[in-house]
This record gives sequence, C-alpha cells and structure tokens, in this order.
Amino acid sequence: FAPRPDVSADHTPFILLINPRMCTPRHVRLPLSLLSLAAELEGRYSYTILDGNVTPDLVSAALNALRDRPAAIAAVTVMPGPQIAPAIEVSAAIRTARSDVPIVWGGYFPTLYPDAAINASYVDAVARGPGEDTLLELIARWSHGGPTGTPLYGINGVTWRRDGAVVHNAERPLRSPDSFAPLPYHALSNVEPYFQPTFLGRRTGVHQAAIGCRFRCTFCGVVSMFNGQTRLQSADHFATALDHLRRGCGVDSLQFYDNNFFDRADTSVALLETLARVGAEVEVQVSGAV
Repeated sequence: FAPRPDVSADHTPFILLINPRMCTPRHVRLPLSLLSLAAELEGRYSYTILDGNVTPDLVSAALNALRDRPAAIAAVTVMPGPQIAPAIEVSAAIRTARSDVPIVWGGYFPTLYPDAAINASYVDAVARGPGEDTLLELIARWSHGGPTGTPLYGINGVTWRRDGAVVHNAERPLRSPDSFAPLPYHALSNVEPYFQPTFLGRRTGVHQAAIGCRFRCTFCGVVSMFNGQTRLQSADHFATALDHLRRGCGVDSLQFYDNNFFDRADTSVALLETLARVGAEVEVQVSGAV
C-alpha cells in the first residue's frame, strides 16, 4: 500500500475500536473481543469503543470520534456473515475522510480469509488470531516507525502488503487468559443494553473463560483460528471475573462463549466448583452455553 503521513510524529495515538452491527437490539451482548483489546490499552492509550449494535449511525459516530484526533488508528473486529457489509461501510468511510488513519481488521473473518481482507484498499493490516498483543505492536510500529507504509516485519500474527505483495508474518503464540488484564466494562458508554432478560434471568451477562479448542473438527472455523490449541482461565481469575459481573454490573445469570469449556474433568472441576459457589451466593441460575 502507498505510504501515508505519519499518524503520530508528535502525538500519542487515539485508538478507535469498532464492532460493526451484526444483530438486532434484542440479541445484543457484550462485545468481548473489543473489551479484550481495550483491557490491554488501559493506561497506555486513549481509546473509544463503538458498537454498531447499539449505535444507530456507526459511520457518523466513527467519523465524529476521529474528528480533532491528529493521531488515530482504527481497529475493526469482523465476523463472517452479516458483519462484513457494515465493516466495509465504516472502513471505507474512514479511509475516504481520514486517509492518514491506518485501519486494521481482526476477528474470525480476516483470520480465516486474510488474503481477501488485506486485498481491500481500506485495510492496512490484518490481525490473525488473538489480537491483543498484535494491536499493541502495530500501534508502536505505526506511532514510532514513521508512515503507515512502514514495513510490518516481525509482528507475529499480521498479514500486510509490501510493494503489492501479500506478506503473512509468523503465527502469534497463544497466551493464557490469566495473563490478560480484566475486561474494562466501564469503557462502554452504556452497559444496560448488554444485559438482556433471558430464560436464565432478568440481567444475563456473557463471559469467555477459555480460548481456543483442543479438537480439530473439519466443519468449525475455530480450528483455523487456534489449530487445536486451548487455554482455560484458572478458577481464581474465573471467580474474580464473575464477581465483577455480579457486583459491578448486577448480572443475575450468565452465558459462556466458550468452545468445549467443560470437556475434561481434570480442568473443569475447579471451574464448576467456582460456578456452584457463585450461584449459591446470589441464588441465580448459571448456565454454560458452548
């Protein structure tokens, strides 16, 4: 891609985290992927989360968020299916209005189809697999390494273009969930839309206590993302996360966004005991949806 002006010669960059619309208001859930990125940005960079599922005009909101931000980077999470078109719309609008803002796509779609994603003129880099460390390294490279045309060699998990050719950097190793910071729910401008009533309770939250999956089913995109690797949250970190949701957000029920969370007794017993203890303390129904 053609080099563009340096995004941060004299300024600390502002990071715009974007979750394009993918569901109706009735099915809105916490944007865990962006919250995971935000957790690593806390205390390092100024950032804003924009969720198209609760923001009526995502394009206008994104352009407004970037206004008066001389140094900015846009990170867009993209799932295959209904999220692709809104992701294209907001990315293309940012590119037209702010050609100086580098745009990185992450999530399942660019991980599964990195060549297709990086082929778009409004995508400067693709983050394959977990993106927390990848985003931090991209910010550092774009902020201190000169223009956004600066080579991205050495940043694991990145696909990018160099002189018209697509470059796939090495895969990024999978980290334990315990090594990441707690999710900053306060970063959402309004948490209320995310705690919908379900058959489980009046305020149902979501949580992901495991990363990846140890199986290699041929029909599943998780295999392409994690290649049979999995990491589970420890019981102590699991309990802390549940307590935060319960006391800080007022949830009375929980769904898990995990792949085979309870697939082995030796790793599941401690987590089940934590669930039982939390459920007994607040007298709520807790369900694991895998």
